[in-house]
Amino acid sequence: MRFAEIDNCRETYPVERMCCCLKVSTSGYYGWRNCRPGPRAVANAALLEAIEAIHEASDEVEGSTWICQGFRSEGQTCSVNRVARLMHMNGMRGKPQLKKWHKKPSASRPAGVENLLDRDFSATAPNKCSVIDITYIRTDEGWLYLSIVLDLYSDLVVSWSMGNH
Repeated sequence: MRFAEIDNCRETYPVERMCCCLKVSTSGYYGWRNCRPGPRAVANAALLEAIEAIHEASDEVEGSTWICQGFRSEGQTCSVNRVARLMHMNGMRGKPQLKKWHKKPSASRPAGVENLLDRDFSATAPNKCSVIDITYIRTDEGWLYLSIVLDLYSDLVVSWSMGNH
């Protein structure tokens, strides 16, 4: 940005001489100086403010991908590359998080919960023995958790529930 360099030093050196040394026209410099930002620059400035707010609210953890997904969930359209470019130009960067899966040993169970079946999965009548399973499903809106209750006699799903927590 030669014009920005000229603008920074215009109090110290004559503008005409700096333009001559940098081989740019003085009218081009004054045109640049008096120019209003275009619609894309205005939109980028507004988007950058929103990015900065989200980035600070997440303790500078969220990167361009998560910020862009947040915008899309709010109905605002933008690309990941545009968010990444604006973040990079302004020195913002997400902090990568280590994903640690803490699996409990299969023998541990909460206090007060007993294993009534003791690995005997044969049922002699309906609605006498049931098992429960929980799984998680990744969607565009985030993780959904599905829990089901299965009757061992008929192998039918007795009940199910899905939620985000």
